[in-house]
Amino acid sequence: MIKMKLCTPIYKNNLLLYTVLNPFVRRGMKIVGMEKADVIVIGAGAAGIAASCRLLQNNIQNILILEARNRIGGRIHSIQVDGSSIDLGAQWCHGEENNVVYTLAKDLDVLSPSINDYTSFNLYSPTLFLDKDVVEQILAISMMIADDMEALENSEENFGEYFKKRFLAEIGKQLQQEFTPQFTNALMDWIHKLEMCLNACPTWYDLSAKGLIHFKSCDGNYYLHWRDRGYKTILDILMGEFSDPERKLPIREKIVFNKTVTRILTDKQIGVTILCSDGSRYNAKQVLVTLPLGVLKKTRNSLFEPQLPLYKVDAINGLGFGTVNKIFLKFPLQWWQRDCQGISTVWSEKDIEYVSKEFPHGPVQGGKSWLESIFGFYPIDSHSNILLVWVVGSLVEEIEKLTNDVIISGLMFVLKYFVGSRYPDIPNPDAVICSKWNSDPYTCGSYSYRSILSNKMNVFASDLAKPISLNDKPVLMFAGEATSSHQYSTVHGAISSGFREADRIISTYKKAEPKSKL
Repeated sequence: MIKMKLCTPIYKNNLLLYTVLNPFVRRGMKIVGMEKADVIVIGAGAAGIAASCRLLQNNIQNILILEARNRIGGRIHSIQVDGSSIDLGAQWCHGEENNVVYTLAKDLDVLSPSINDYTSFNLYSPTLFLDKDVVEQILAISMMIADDMEALENSEENFGEYFKKRFLAEIGKQLQQEFTPQFTNALMDWIHKLEMCLNACPTWYDLSAKGLIHFKSCDGNYYLHWRDRGYKTILDILMGEFSDPERKLPIREKIVFNKTVTRILTDKQIGVTILCSDGSRYNAKQVLVTLPLGVLKKTRNSLFEPQLPLYKVDAINGLGFGTVNKIFLKFPLQWWQRDCQGISTVWSEKDIEYVSKEFPHGPVQGGKSWLESIFGFYPIDSHSNILLVWVVGSLVEEIEKLTNDVIISGLMFVLKYFVGSRYPDIPNPDAVICSKWNSDPYTCGSYSYRSILSNKMNVFASDLAKPISLNDKPVLMFAGEATSSHQYSTVHGAISSGFREADRIISTYKKAEPKSKL
């Protein structure tokens, strides 16, 4: 008897070829016909829509957009409440100069200055005397410290350590008066929450002081709202659907909804093949990945075949991505003053102890109730009877699990505790609407920041943005706010990144065009 040696096929090491060609594997799985396109964009958020529109405008028509949700927009999520929009995600056009969102919208009469510019605050505490003039001076000092680019650039510390040292030194020097530790700690805690709100970091100890210099603000009005339309207006503008029907792009017919991408397989011969959770498969010459950094962090080891280069894995691991959530309280009437800039809650140790004892419902961390994660209650432009509550910090994941009843009870307890003496007749809200960006599997958070880990690992947004090439041609590209070196965490950064990668794809087409002999 002759013993035969079973040879492993040469394609066994290539998952794509092995899956497609091996008959034994093929019999055990559902094979669906593969749809092909020149370019596939993964994600119909701001970056994906922007890139796709740019491609269509440059006559690259054979494209597909795979979107896991049943809607476009990603972290732009405008919903209707009583005939006007509120934004669960992105809310303002931040600035005018060098801001692609403002450039696209400025002549269409859709933007207005917000009633709240988040530069002046009404601070409240039941147990501390907050002199308005002193508080304004202290907030001015804190802004000076946060904006000291030279000091930030020379710091190797996390932002929390950097700020606390500077803050205590500066208020002693500039104000020339003694403050109790309870007073300074409570104000620093509120400023800490402000920084968590701005940067989506779990704590300011996770935030790189030096990394803050990377972000470049756009000059001009920094809080422009979309009136009653919501931020989704920018998507309508991009797609040519806002005003002129003749400018409308056929973008919606390119989108395939409810397509959760599970594998992205790159091969020199086949190109890029995409596998989806429903068994469908797609093949393209070039693929643009616009997944949020939070999703890349969760899927980096399973999503790509072959694995991503080490520099890109390091960037995914090192760059920060966190969560800021919104809770909208809709009241039967506006019970706060018309010129109210919001109710910013300053928590003393006594406040923390009292609230933890008197409202024992919901998660607790380090002896602090989840209610201490509240940054404040703020009016919004589109609805006079709605207050927006910002929720920050390391408990956001647990807070997302709370029932609406517990959330309403907790927030009303805080409101009455902090401002019940000023507003004795606060009615119960009619409704509560909560964002849950951390538990959303298609975002896994809100937006990116420069972490202290990114400093130590020496990684940058440019590492995440760098394309992967085969045969000297970019085939796997990356866009999204986290890939922006200086406008990360913003919609204008996301849109600019989509344009950047679309232009990269367009340039490959131009290189491939036959040159005229004339």
